[in-house]
Amino acid sequence: MRVLEIGSQSWEWSLFRYNYRPRQLTCINISEAELEIGRMHAKKLGVSCDFRRMDAHGLEFADGSLDFVFGVAILHHLEFPRALGEIHRVLRCGGKIVLVEPLRHNPVARLVRWMTPQWVERHEIGWVVIDPSPKSLSWTHNGQLWQIARSDRNG
Repeated sequence: MRVLEIGSQSWEWSLFRYNYRPRQLTCINISEAELEIGRMHAKKLGVSCDFRRMDAHGLEFADGSLDFVFGVAILHHLEFPRALGEIHRVLRCGGKIVLVEPLRHNPVARLVRWMTPQWVERHEIGWVVIDPSPKSLSWTHNGQLWQIARSDRNG
């Protein structure tokens, strides 16, 4: 399985902690400093990862070449529709996307929870629900439904 992390430091606790070892793991980040932290951590654990400086808005992978794409605490760094269009392009038909925004420790989110407890009970973690079908990619984000048509591709 070919896996991409958008970011460079969540792979250890989100994949390896659960004994999931993909055949190929690539971690991307626009920050060389963040990539270096990821490289040092991987070396310390004896893990083989391909760390690349790359922007999620212009992924340098072939169409349909990835099986699984994930990211943790990265959505606020992205132009959401543009980045998801790129992820959709490189994801194989039937591939999976998981993007998680942990809001529990965010100071702004804490203030919002304190001011609006009736609303926040349902929103402790900002999950993005994504359906990567062969013909289109649809997701909900902040209560809004988005959809991107997939270019003609086998599958």
